Amino acid sequence: MVLDQVRTRLDGEAKPFPESYVNGLHQLAVLEHVRGDSRLAAWQDRLEPLWSRVAGGCHPNRDVSGAVKRAGFVFESTETFDPMPSWVLTRPWLAATARQVT
Repeated sequence: MVLDQVRTRLDGEAKPFPESYVNGLHQLAVLEHVRGDSRLAAWQDRLEPLWSRVAGGCHPNRDVSGAVKRAGFVFESTETFDPMPSWVLTRPWLAATARQVT
């Protein structure tokens, strides 16, 4: 697969995601921590304002899948995984490829 853009998510999440990154792209590769489920999501919501200030704009409760879909993409492949200890707020992670709907 040839991608229009390759980018790492370790560049600081203070920028809007993903619309500002995907304008004009046809395919997208995503590696991003995403909103957790139930109990983890509740903690992410509670701590997000402080976390965002301390962690340079990182949003642990961001709905990345929804944002990719709202930007006009459909997922071709997705894998959600949890490589971090349970006390880490920035989990689980999403690895995915998506293509723009025409």
